Amino acid sequence: MVSRRTWVWTSAAIACVAFALGVTVGRSKKVEIEPRQPAESAKLKKRKSDRVPVLLASVRNLRRELAEKERRTQDLETELVEVQARLLPLLSPQQLEEYRQWQEEQKEDQRHADFKFRVQLLRDKIIQRQDPVLRQEGLEELASLVQSDNADDVLLGLRTLGWLDSMDFDRDRFKPHVLACLTHEKAEIRGSAQTLLGMFCTKEEALNLVLRMVSDPSHHVRASTASHLGFFSGSERNEEVATALTALLQDEDNSVRLCAVDSISRGYDYGDEMEDLVIQVLKDPDRTLQLNAFLWLANRKPLTPKIAQCFVDMINNNWDEAVIMSCLRENAGALADDAAPIITPLCLRVLRDSLLPPPRCDALRVLRTIGDTSVLPKLQQIALGPDAQGIEEELAETIQHLQQ
Repeated sequence: MVSRRTWVWTSAAIACVAFALGVTVGRSKKVEIEPRQPAESAKLKKRKSDRVPVLLASVRNLRRELAEKERRTQDLETELVEVQARLLPLLSPQQLEEYRQWQEEQKEDQRHADFKFRVQLLRDKIIQRQDPVLRQEGLEELASLVQSDNADDVLLGLRTLGWLDSMDFDRDRFKPHVLACLTHEKAEIRGSAQTLLGMFCTKEEALNLVLRMVSDPSHHVRASTASHLGFFSGSERNEEVATALTALLQDEDNSVRLCAVDSISRGYDYGDEMEDLVIQVLKDPDRTLQLNAFLWLANRKPLTPKIAQCFVDMINNNWDEAVIMSCLRENAGALADDAAPIITPLCLRVLRDSLLPPPRCDALRVLRTIGDTSVLPKLQQIALGPDAQGIEEELAETIQHLQQ
């Protein structure tokens, strides 16, 4: 019979072995289970769509790129301002003034382009004949413009009216507003209204209104006034026109004087007093003004000694001798007898000094017209030398004409 002590020890040993085996098996199973859990978890994660994070990443990238571009744009704009600020002091005062003037001209050009487009739209609405309702709407719009408190609207209306000169519409409706614009605070509006006087006023009314604007504070309006006065030359009120043009001919602004000379040259003879004033204009530093004054004088009849001297002065002032001599040739028949002693030496001088055949040929033709035989020896001397090159035929003809 097994003793009690032996049975106890045997049971304890079996229990220890069983515990050890249980721990070992448990650990092995845990090792087998643990690797499976991450794999299953990974499978579950893979079941979600991969497109969402990709799209989110793309959005984030785009936002970063846009933010970077915006930042870069701001930096470039800041740099541009800094560069302009550094460059402007480097410009001379004259260059800076020219630059600013150029900027203003660009703005003004754009403004005029916008006006032109708007005028064309309104004009087309009014002049079309297919839709009377649309045409009436256009006229109502035009009426509201010329009565507006906004200067740009008024100017738009006036310029549109200028395109309707040949159209039949109720002019009496617009006349009071056009006349009111003659005293508008803005010179541009006063000048535009002045151009419309022929549409809304009789010639007598228009002249009265134009004469009131001779002393307008704006040189643009005074220049327009000088141009309009030319349309009234030769009228019964010619003395008033001449007085106004005389004042404008002495205006401080070049453009006003230029328009005054242009009006004076439209054919009416304003007399010796006006001639003297135009001769003074030849001393003006503005070359265009000089030329216009000279051309008016060159077409006067007769060509007096005072005018003949103007031909000499123009060549002395380095004007193109081809232009001057061409004018002299065309008007040589109007030379007064007492002007010949001034013109003959001028022609001989051109023959001697000019390097161009055209003015030399013109000088010979003028000498033929004058008919002064005292120049024959000098012409024969030129014919025998190298200076006759290029003018041989004209020279021979002139000599033959003076010998007859």
